[in-house]
Amino acid sequence: MLLIISTHKPLCDECLRSLTVKHILLEFYNLKNIREKYFTFSSLKELFENVDVDARTIVDFIKETNFLPHCIVFFLPILH
Repeated sequence: MLLIISTHKPLCDECLRSLTVKHILLEFYNLKNIREKYFTFSSLKELFENVDVDARTIVDFIKETNFLPHCIVFFLPILH
C-alpha cells in the first residue's frame, strides 16, 4: 500500500524499502522507540480499530518522527 495514492513508489531514505503507511507506522525499525510511546500494534487493522488510539495520537507520532512533511507531499495530489 502506498502512502495514499501516487504514480511512483517512494523509498524510505534509511532502509530503501517502499515508503508506505504501514512502513512508517509499524515497520521502520529506527522509529521503534518513538512508536512504542504512542502504540504497540503489529498490524494496521489493530492500530486503526483500537479505540484507545485516535487520529491525534497517530498525527503526534508522525510529527515526532519528522515524517509529517513527507506525508503532506503525498496528500497534495489528492487535494487538487
